[in-house]
Amino acid sequence: ATRLAGVLRREGYDLVNSQSYLVSLVAFAAIRMARRDVRHVYTLHLIENPRVYALLGRTLGWTTDGIVAVSESNKQRLVAHGIAPGKVRVIYNAVDLSAFAPAHVAADRNHLRIGIVARLIPRKGHATLLRAIARVNRKRGPGWATVQIIGSGAELGVLTTLVADLGLEGQVQFMGDRTDVPDLLRELDVAVLPSTYEGFPISIIESMATGLCVIASSVDGIPEVVDDEQTGLLVPPGDAQRLANALERVADDPDLRARLGALGAATVGERFGLERMIDSAESWFESMVRARAGATRG
Repeated sequence: ATRLAGVLRREGYDLVNSQSYLVSLVAFAAIRMARRDVRHVYTLHLIENPRVYALLGRTLGWTTDGIVAVSESNKQRLVAHGIAPGKVRVIYNAVDLSAFAPAHVAADRNHLRIGIVARLIPRKGHATLLRAIARVNRKRGPGWATVQIIGSGAELGVLTTLVADLGLEGQVQFMGDRTDVPDLLRELDVAVLPSTYEGFPISIIESMATGLCVIASSVDGIPEVVDDEQTGLLVPPGDAQRLANALERVADDPDLRARLGALGAATVGERFGLERMIDSAESWFESMVRARAGATRG
């Protein structure tokens, strides 16, 4: 906090944007120490423990001048715990659309290429996806689909064991962390994210921008980007059977996959481009600084 206070005094910043709760407390202390009229905005991406929202409600109201929520779901949780609605601005996550332009490799109509881009942690729902694949295998055999799991994390051992237990060894590939995610997405037919809770997942925006058919859980911020039956398919979290049904449906209907993918790409292009996010943040931050300057002159 002392070093940050020195930077604020020396550089004359008008606004600080903190990106985690602990950092927000450091920023608040630094602003007080600097004794400068600096606006403080906290950006809420995701709270891993939902019970922490009560703590945020007790502290963010007086340690910040404004809060950015990356989804309407996040905003409503903050409001439910005491934050004034006018203090929170929803600014959705975004991606550089030029990196994820649709350009699919020709698909095999009899074989579905499924991918999930996510950290290997329980709430991302990898186990639900694997169980859904196993359910479809009982009807169709393993030749109907392959699965690429892109990402790393503490659940790798658990998931590797589950793959063996379900007899999916030749069907599922653990890709680890990759720097060529856009290229990998272009070689898929379907992107899946069966999370149990989310803030506003970037991986879904990237998949949709690539023109992929998306199947995801109907939780938190996900329905704010995926319109069920229009730009993707939504299923209940943790429901392997409903996910299996959705996978079978898109496996049998290439036209449905193409329609969902095309509408999804158009939606992302209109709403979730990087420039739009930057413009929204800049506009709000500048208005806060101008309001503070006006109040000081008054």
